[in-house]
Amino acid sequence: MSTKNEESYQWACEISLLTNMTMLLHSQKLMVRWGIGIGVFLAVVRLLLGNATFVEALLTIAIVILGFSALGLVGYVIYCCIRGGGFTSSYTLDKKNLRENYVPYKVQKLPNPKGLSGLIDILSSRPGLPGWGFVWATGKSTSTVPLKRVRTIKARRRLGHIKVSLGLDHVYVYVRPTDFDTILNYLREHCPQARVSGCD
Repeated sequence: MSTKNEESYQWACEISLLTNMTMLLHSQKLMVRWGIGIGVFLAVVRLLLGNATFVEALLTIAIVILGFSALGLVGYVIYCCIRGGGFTSSYTLDKKNLRENYVPYKVQKLPNPKGLSGLIDILSSRPGLPGWGFVWATGKSTSTVPLKRVRTIKARRRLGHIKVSLGLDHVYVYVRPTDFDTILNYLREHCPQARVSGCD
């Protein structure tokens, strides 16, 4: 934990996209779902038109799923390259909001960053290839989650993160092992409406 005061917690974690598979698994789940949906649609169309047997229709679904999965993997590799292989997430958690800021590894390698705040300054003040590439890849470099809107909290101690969901939208909160229980209990206390799971 970097700092703690009466109103909030502040901390930062480095995440390697090459060793932490959370984002890869999440992207693959999304691509497989898209593949199933489009594959089933194409298979039904082929069956209705009489252009395929039932086995061929199933093969169509499998091919589409594999194609989307491969496309997702290629996209993840490009994402890793843009991110420089990983990123640092800094968090501020208070009684009302969870704020998250991403800083790619490429930005961290720029000269004289002077700590995390300096890295954030570089990202915002030097929108060259690292900065704009990062924004293009993520759509946003910062996010704010109102705690009163949180619906579910899923703790994944072995993976080192807490998944905070607001319906369809969600945020992965990466926490060091020594701070995991502290952050989880704080979220539980300030999100009484949320369903908590996976605390073991």
